Amino acid sequence: KWLLDKAGRETERAVVIDTATGKELSRVISKERDIIPLPNEISDLLDDRQSSLSLLHSHPDSLSLSPQDLSLLARPGAAKIVAYGYDKSWFAAEKGANMAKLMKVMEAAVEESDHQLDILNRRGLHIYDMEAHLFNLALDRAGIVRYKYALDSRRGRLYTQENKVLDDAVAAIAWAMERAR
Repeated sequence: KWLLDKAGRETERAVVIDTATGKELSRVISKERDIIPLPNEISDLLDDRQSSLSLLHSHPDSLSLSPQDLSLLARPGAAKIVAYGYDKSWFAAEKGANMAKLMKVMEAAVEESDHQLDILNRRGLHIYDMEAHLFNLALDRAGIVRYKYALDSRRGRLYTQENKVLDDAVAAIAWAMERAR
């Protein structure tokens, strides 16, 4: 409830949990969107392979996990990252078998993602609010992360109606990741 408090709609809020114990380690309120300044002790734990932290945070724009979110997940002590939207959507990722290759595949994947979004736009599908979601689906397909989500009703309907063309875009992005490895 605190993460999605109406007072927090203009900022991001985060809670850091020790996954092993379930203990809350920190709460953070960012004065800027898209930036979560983590306390030094949390940052140190994220760099410790013995740690297992889950980072839960709000996304005021209700979009999927960002590259910044994924870079946190790539740190040795991170176990899971979850973003909650104000529209009842949520997006979660855990490390996949190929997580170590995240940074290596990012450039090729972003280039292919931009190409696929251009194709979708030319077909009349303007999915600016689903770009990160499609990208994360491709990361899942490539084994980089294990991605789970719940879309809001509007995006859920769009995804169901346009499943074939959106799945083709995800496959092309995942293939670009495979080629980059």
